[in-house]
Amino acid sequence: MRRRFETTLRKLWMESPYRSTALARAKVSVKIGKYKNGKDKYKVKYRCGNCGHLFEDGSVEVDHKTELTRAKWDIPLDEDMGNLVPWMESLFCDTDALQILCKVCHAKKTARYMRFLRSGASDL
Repeated sequence: MRRRFETTLRKLWMESPYRSTALARAKVSVKIGKYKNGKDKYKVKYRCGNCGHLFEDGSVEVDHKTELTRAKWDIPLDEDMGNLVPWMESLFCDTDALQILCKVCHAKKTARYMRFLRSGASDL
């Protein structure tokens, strides 16, 4: 039940206006040449919030600046799943709490966070 609920929420997140706004903020039009008629030709790319490089749409991810994993798994599950509210609130956060990262930077950030969780440290 819990897994199905989380899957549904993540699907809703993909359509979130906050997510769309974060992507729009990172969008950059890059001139890539000219059409035969002489008009400039542009391609849309997205700037990684970490490394600053430009990437195509499928190579970036919308990332929560504050990790969701801790809120999601450190809360014991009760019968009505009301304890998932903090996780849901952080999932559907304001645009300012989001950043666009390339897949490499996102993987590094996630790996760093997973090492932190395994270490048992109290502060990232």
